[in-house]
Amino acid sequence: MTEATSDSLSTIRRSTLLFFSGTMLSRISGMFRDISLAYAFGTHEALASLFVGFRFAQLFRRLLGEGALQSAFIPLFEEIKRESPVHGCRFFRDLSVLWVGLLSVLCLLTMALLWFLLPLCGSGTREILTLSLIMVPSLLPTCLFGLNSSFLQSQQEYFVSAVSPIFFNLVIIFSALSLRSTSAFEAMPLLSVGIVVACLAQYTVSFIPVFRHCSRVLKGQFFKGMALFSQEIGRLWKPLSLGLIGIGASQINSAIDVLFARAADAQGPALLWFAIRFQQLPLGLFGIALSSALLPPLTRALQAQEREKFLSFVEYAIRQVVALLLPCMVAFFMLGIPMINCIYGHGNFGLSSVIVTTQCLHGYALSLLPMGLITVLAPVFYAQKNYTVPVRGAYFSLILNIILNTIMVFVFGWGAMSVTIATSISAWINAFYLYWNIRSSFGPLITKSGLEQIFCTLFVVLAASALVWIFLCVFSFPPPFFHYLLPSHIPVLFLDKLAHLFYPMGTFGLLLFVFAKCMRSKDLFSLLGSFRVK
Repeated sequence: MTEATSDSLSTIRRSTLLFFSGTMLSRISGMFRDISLAYAFGTHEALASLFVGFRFAQLFRRLLGEGALQSAFIPLFEEIKRESPVHGCRFFRDLSVLWVGLLSVLCLLTMALLWFLLPLCGSGTREILTLSLIMVPSLLPTCLFGLNSSFLQSQQEYFVSAVSPIFFNLVIIFSALSLRSTSAFEAMPLLSVGIVVACLAQYTVSFIPVFRHCSRVLKGQFFKGMALFSQEIGRLWKPLSLGLIGIGASQINSAIDVLFARAADAQGPALLWFAIRFQQLPLGLFGIALSSALLPPLTRALQAQEREKFLSFVEYAIRQVVALLLPCMVAFFMLGIPMINCIYGHGNFGLSSVIVTTQCLHGYALSLLPMGLITVLAPVFYAQKNYTVPVRGAYFSLILNIILNTIMVFVFGWGAMSVTIATSISAWINAFYLYWNIRSSFGPLITKSGLEQIFCTLFVVLAASALVWIFLCVFSFPPPFFHYLLPSHIPVLFLDKLAHLFYPMGTFGLLLFVFAKCMRSKDLFSLLGSFRVK
């Protein structure tokens, strides 16, 4: 039996579960990392500068370590591995060694450029460039970790790559708490060094299983027959270059968002950082896990010309994304203030930070569903080695985002929240564009029964949220969505914060379950079944 014919919805569920379980642990540790940063430094402008510097230092991460490289590497590696596992491991080995050389040169050139620019900048910009200069070496282990993760996912080993960020987070937690008593401006360079060490720790954890697997396949002859410019690596450059163009738009988008946030508010980048952690929690736990598990079987189904199986995989992914992310999107609107206040509202993270961070979370909540759909629609094109459509969508989204940010920040003066709203609108446009192109090539992606289940999910979520809203009003519990207009209603004591969060959250979860049971929502209960290993 070939790998293509052995792929099924069950194998995708199991792969998603493995990635999910590891990512869950990573996200929990990531939550404690952000709590530590918020407790130690709040939304101080020095921390905001660190986030800007980190973004620029890691600008090439998604280009040369994650998105573009992963999308180009996995289909080609699957093809080579199917012909010969030995050739597949040699291809990965050669690419890894070549990547070490390219990334080292890139890091040195970037550091030289930053060093040259330092004397030419003002104090605020000089602070950001100094922190970027310290963190640039972290790009090397970060990109190699991304390559290792792609290799492990192709071997259907999802847990290690998902759990490795725990070690990154532990180093940051230790660094933040150790520097709490230090002035924020003095602490940031030391915290930057901690980030470099954290990236090395993350890479080391992923390197061990990769080296073990390659040594076993290559029978200990790890360096035999090395060819850094082989024909196979040459075949990688075309899809990689197209992917770089598309992912480049996303990275430019992220950098521009940070700059607009900084222009709108000195603390803007810190506010966005803490708000987007909540948005990325369900997106990273399930959306990206499903996307990572989906690309290899999609590629194999296309190579085996199994069209019906291919379309069933796509429909399954879309319905699962809606079933998970739609309730999360509504929950972020209803429970934004209680969530932010309970998780971050301690130490130097004051009431004003809670209020403005919640405003940013509400803006990001609008983008949760379209971003989840993009993560499962883009692999459809990557599996076909079609990078043109995602590139067009990404650049159109980039242009729209710049226009909207300019209007909302400089004309309307909406502050850091402007960035989140612009991001959400751009994400919806991009998601519709990708879906329409897939539908034009393959016909309807969702069956009649699938559409019925999607509308069933929508009804269940809206009905449950409406009842929660009514209950909160009847029992004189102020509706959470309007708390940033009523600061006096935001609790200060920790036990009150817990009650403020878990009372409406528990009610929403219970009603969601009851309505799903009454409406026989297959997608919502299938989602729960996805987390049981069969």
